[in-house]
Amino acid sequence: MIGEPWFEVEGSRNGSSVYLRWSTDWLAGDPPTVDQVLAAIEIAQTATAFAADPQLDGDSLEKSGGINDPPLSDPITVYAFVERVLGTVCIVNAEPPELRGRLRSLWISRARHRR
Repeated sequence: MIGEPWFEVEGSRNGSSVYLRWSTDWLAGDPPTVDQVLAAIEIAQTATAFAADPQLDGDSLEKSGGINDPPLSDPITVYAFVERVLGTVCIVNAEPPELRGRLRSLWISRARHRR
């Protein structure tokens, strides 16, 4: 039986070690870091909604349900936000192996660009 996909990341943020774990539709770990990742996703979601309809205002966006809970179903998107929030990513682990390979490729590629 194949379980749900998941990934875990160890890294640092503001000089402190942090650990985050994602699985379909949830993110757990260091509470301030989780909050910051979720806030970054929501900001991106809001910007996308306003870009799609410049006539929106905050009240109409909220009433329309345009911004829901942050979308946590796509591991690649969530990982990208996690990587942006963390100052340094040291360890990436994931299952299934295909997801682990994709995340590690992103991690290596971005580490090369930071040099």
